[in-house]
Amino acid sequence: MTECERIIEQGILPKSFFEEEERCEFRVTSERKKIWAIEIDLYLKFAEVCQKYGFRYYALFGTILGAVRHSGMIPWDDDMDVCMPREDYERFCTVAVSEFKTPYFLQTPYTDKNYYYSFAKIRNMNTTCMPVSMSKAGFCHGIFLDVFPLDFCNPDTYSDDRKEIYQCIMKCSSFMKRNNDNLDVEQRKKIQQFSTTRPLEEYEAIQRIATNFRYKNSRYLGVPVNTILRQNQLIWKTTDFSGYIDLPFENILVRIPLGYHNILQTTYGNYTEFPPRNQRGGWHSGVVWNPDVPYCVFLKNWK
Repeated sequence: MTECERIIEQGILPKSFFEEEERCEFRVTSERKKIWAIEIDLYLKFAEVCQKYGFRYYALFGTILGAVRHSGMIPWDDDMDVCMPREDYERFCTVAVSEFKTPYFLQTPYTDKNYYYSFAKIRNMNTTCMPVSMSKAGFCHGIFLDVFPLDFCNPDTYSDDRKEIYQCIMKCSSFMKRNNDNLDVEQRKKIQQFSTTRPLEEYEAIQRIATNFRYKNSRYLGVPVNTILRQNQLIWKTTDFSGYIDLPFENILVRIPLGYHNILQTTYGNYTEFPPRNQRGGWHSGVVWNPDVPYCVFLKNWK
């Protein structure tokens, strides 16, 4: 039984959910719907554990935008993101080790020795979501839910902190790509530039920088462990996270911060506008997806 078949059998989503359709002038294939189904299932399991222990959590990034603008997934998106205040995040990472049983898996550098992303993921081990550049990294490549820690920050020093964190992230990334023989010249140069044999030390340095005690009780929160977006897109007022509301999201409800309007404006600007048609596509490039096959089986046949 595939994971999507299990999700239908358990009544999490109806069979009709997987039908191909057009949304916002974008064709949503049945294969993309399968990926969404795995994401929704991961979110529900995550929320279940958080509610069991009383952890605070919120949807973040495209998941907030999807809930507010589309009442579900952004049609051209392919993953879900959540965040937790640092205190809750660290407690969650402790208890979640035993709470997530197969096919679910909490992924951190302490549970998966070759994984050195700067934040945790919840994976479904019976599926595949593999960055081609990390096909030989040696960690779990199941479809995932990103779990980001929310940290207090100081806008005046945020730029310097991000520069330090970026250097550490690049070293961790280079380590995870080191055995890959499919890299282009530019990627190989970066691996040489940021080569490290101590990725766990780099990961722990990221967390120390992000949790600087001087920022405790600041009026601002951010996700300094994420350096993909510009820094001005990642600083929000603490009051924006003073509470939550649950909004419809496909066939479920997701929890978003009360200050979602301010958060979306900061992160995306005029978030009610759609991107041009030619920019509506999968947000994760260079990634191989297979919601029906476990990553360990997929890798055996990978070229």
